[in-house]
Amino acid sequence: MTPPTILLQTYRTCVLAVLTLGLALQAASTHAADCTVQLSQSELDYGRITRGELAAPTHMQTDLPLHERHVTLTAICASPSAMALFFRATAVDASRFRLADGGSFSINIDHALLDGKPVSLGSVRYLGEPPSQIANSLPLRPHFGVQPLIDGQAAQGTQLSVQLTVKPQITAATSLRRDETDLHQQGTFDMVTP
Repeated sequence: MTPPTILLQTYRTCVLAVLTLGLALQAASTHAADCTVQLSQSELDYGRITRGELAAPTHMQTDLPLHERHVTLTAICASPSAMALFFRATAVDASRFRLADGGSFSINIDHALLDGKPVSLGSVRYLGEPPSQIANSLPLRPHFGVQPLIDGQAAQGTQLSVQLTVKPQITAATSLRRDETDLHQQGTFDMVTP
């Protein structure tokens, strides 16, 4: 099975300042031979974007946000198991992932359902670690994963469904390039079970 991957693609900024953006997403399972991970959309293609379509940067703004996109991720396991979801891609900082050489993106997770029932989420560095943060909506940060929780404890189940909100942004310098610029990025969702 090919792991689900998110591909964020940004294309061309030219004299007309055309930018194309795309993100590719993949999914994988680690220690989860009986689990599959599926994405409702494995490629987020922003197409060509001209300088005129971007919001003008303010004097304090260094990055220009693009429209967020929503993707549903579903993990199905053959038997009930604890699980944690990680996103593997190059980090820009503690909260964002790299978007080629011209930007970054963040991923937020919410609307978590475990076996059809709402659960909270815990931020963890590895499966089984006590969560450093618990909420109904959490950022999926570099080197951290999220784990479904019930009453603050790791929950076991066979089907996890979450909504991912991908928020890309490009640097102001990228928006000012006079040549065509392609920005592509790929990352992998990794479902870890015991």
